[in-house]
This record gives sequence, structure tokens and C-alpha cells, in this order.
Amino acid sequence: MKKKGFHWNTCFNYVLVYVFAAICVFQAMFARWDISFLLMLCTLPVFLKKIKIYIRKKRQEKIEKEFYKLLSHISVTMSSGSSLESAIKEAALLGKKEYKVLWKELESSYRMLQNNYSPEYVFLSLAKKTDNHEIKTFSEILSVGIPAGINLTGLIRWLSSAYRMRFDTESEIARILNAPKYNNRIMMIMPVVCIVLFKQIAPSYMQPLYSGAGRIVMIAVFVLVLFAWLIGDKLGDIEY
Repeated sequence: MKKKGFHWNTCFNYVLVYVFAAICVFQAMFARWDISFLLMLCTLPVFLKKIKIYIRKKRQEKIEKEFYKLLSHISVTMSSGSSLESAIKEAALLGKKEYKVLWKELESSYRMLQNNYSPEYVFLSLAKKTDNHEIKTFSEILSVGIPAGINLTGLIRWLSSAYRMRFDTESEIARILNAPKYNNRIMMIMPVVCIVLFKQIAPSYMQPLYSGAGRIVMIAVFVLVLFAWLIGDKLGDIEY
């Protein structure tokens, strides 16, 4: 089931991984199944919100990547003398092999062009189906350029080059910015790893932390780790 490009099956897989990981972490911290399940359920809504945003973001990145590939294909095809309709048809025939996300929409776009819909309307329809801002911007450029008599082949060639450069630049920026995020996640998971190791190596050493005043210490450690994770995640969330 999908809603605006959201894949519930993918979300379900992430939820299963989260439930297992969260219970393991909370069990290591508090050594009580009831507390582990309760904390897992309390933090589940936050995880669901973040994973929905993450899945939608990743899908939009795939759509934009395939759209840039499509523009490059259209540019080459039209430069060789073929029509926009023929270029879309060739892209649609490539199917899932080249356009794993857009292939169904490309088939629909080709049928619309066959029925004499204007290119700007076809791409606007594609933008609405994919809920993608870049495709919508492209359709708006076409809606202004085509009535003005602009060279469509030259316009698509120029936009293809510009979009490709932008995609490469943003990919490099994202790669650089992801490093602090991964460092933060590794640092946050290390206390749990150390607790698990100590429980295996010297269980008697860790036993006082699971009873009496030790519970307060573990709760304080958990709160501090959670607070540090939230701050690190916020600092690493840079918009560009």
C-alpha cells in the first residue's frame, strides 16, 4: 500500500528491526523485560515519524536521480532528430531496468503524448504523481519556454547538464555531512556495547546496577545518552 510515494512494506521491515534492536538495548540497560517493552512502545511513535521522513526522502532522491537520467536520455535522443514522444517511448521500454521508480509513470506519460497532450502538461502530471519538486519546476519551465518559441532540444540539453551538476554536487555535500551523523550513532551505541560486554565478562560487577540505587544510576546514564543523541542528531541535521 502506498500513499504519496510512501512504502508501508519497507516501513514494516524497519519497524521489525527497530523493535528487536530497541528491546535488546533496553534489556541491556535495565535487565527487565517489562521495562524494555514499555520503553520500546513509548519510543516507537518517534521512530515511526523519523523513518517515514527518511523513506520519503530516499524515494525522492531516487526519483530525482532517474529524472536526471531521463532528461539526459531525452537530450541525446532529440539531438539525433527524434521527437520527445519517441524519447519517452524509448525510456518507457527500458522499464524497471533503468527506471525502477518512474517506469510506470513513464508509460503513462508516453500514452498522454500519443493522445496529443502538451509536454508541459505531461511533465506536470508526472510531478503530481511523484510529488517531486524538481519535476514540477521543469514542467513550469516548459510552460513558459514552449509558448515563447524556445528551442526545446537546446533547453532540455542545458537543463540536463545543470541538473546533473547539481545532483553530483549535492551528493558530495551529503556524503561529507553524513560522516558526523555516523560518528554520533557509533558513539551513542558504544555505552550499550560496553554494558553487554561487562555483563558477559564480569556479571557480578554489573549486578549492583540492576537493583536499589543502581537503578537510579542506570536511568541517569540512559537519560544522558538519550539527551546526547538528540543533541548530536540535531547538530548533524544541516539543510543545504
